[in-house]
Amino acid sequence: MILRDLIKLMESDPSWYDENVKSVLIDQLVISEEGGQVRYGGIVPSHVQELADDIYARGLECPVTIDSKNCVVEGNHRVKAYQALARKYPKSLKWKKIKAYRMDFADDAERRAYQLQCNAHPPHKESTNQDYAMVIREDLEAGLIDGLEWKTFNSDIKNYDKLVEYVADYVKPFGKTKGSAKAIAKLAALQAPNGKVQNYTKDEILQSFNNNNNICWTGKRAGDIANQHAVYPIGNESHIFPNLTGNTFNKKTTNGQVSTVAVIWESNTFGKDGKALDGYRANMLKKINLSNNSWLLSKGTTLVDEVYIAPQKLRDGKEGTGKFFRVRKDAAGCFNPKSIPTSGWK
Repeated sequence: MILRDLIKLMESDPSWYDENVKSVLIDQLVISEEGGQVRYGGIVPSHVQELADDIYARGLECPVTIDSKNCVVEGNHRVKAYQALARKYPKSLKWKKIKAYRMDFADDAERRAYQLQCNAHPPHKESTNQDYAMVIREDLEAGLIDGLEWKTFNSDIKNYDKLVEYVADYVKPFGKTKGSAKAIAKLAALQAPNGKVQNYTKDEILQSFNNNNNICWTGKRAGDIANQHAVYPIGNESHIFPNLTGNTFNKKTTNGQVSTVAVIWESNTFGKDGKALDGYRANMLKKINLSNNSWLLSKGTTLVDEVYIAPQKLRDGKEGTGKFFRVRKDAAGCFNPKSIPTSGWK
């Protein structure tokens, strides 16, 4: 429940809280891993601890919401916080019960919409783009979005624009912008079938490169240094400057021995095929070469030392899953787009 809605209810009916909010034993509540919340990453331990500290100091501002079966609809983190406080103060009865509002829903879509709405205020953990995308994908797979079908989503590039418009309307009440709607739509349709080009999230690129590289890089995040290599995933041409160039400049300024590596993938795969991917890769290398050859740099100095290409082609020359292609340089020391196979690699 959103705090402002609780306040409005109490202002319009002073007896509403006493009549609708009850104390429920924590042990009687059920936290479901499926449908219990709309969190892409599930329960976040750090947020549980933050809430426990906040609740101990200020008390519980909003009751949790449960259904007729005592399943927690929203408030999983607060219930976990109470459990943590009960363990920390076993002799205190205060943390054995929590205030709860019982509510039933017509269907799963109504339930999820309520959960997202409740996530959008403190002290709750605000919904991330991944959380919204998870909900949108479930609706898309279930055929709940007019004019769009999960199985045929990639058959028409216009479907992406339709999805963005749907998402924009869906998340607008939660204060999300049109830019956020585009990012959420991409995540929601990331694994839609029959795509010509495989897509990844930034985290997936880093994890896959961590598991499949020949430079012994074992970092976890962009810019992490391992075996004197700092890796930066770049999924958009607009991110070369200033993102890639700025980060590599900063890294080399503070560490003259580090070798900087760009891992390229196309993050906007909607409507793209293998030929479009070839052109995208060539343009990315052109811009990196331009940065490396800036007159501002000392002779023999480069901002980007190595470039790897993520495998994305599902057709038109299938590329080996998980294997990243190392781009070779020409005689002038520039990254050579012609060195990238257009018919896939093994």
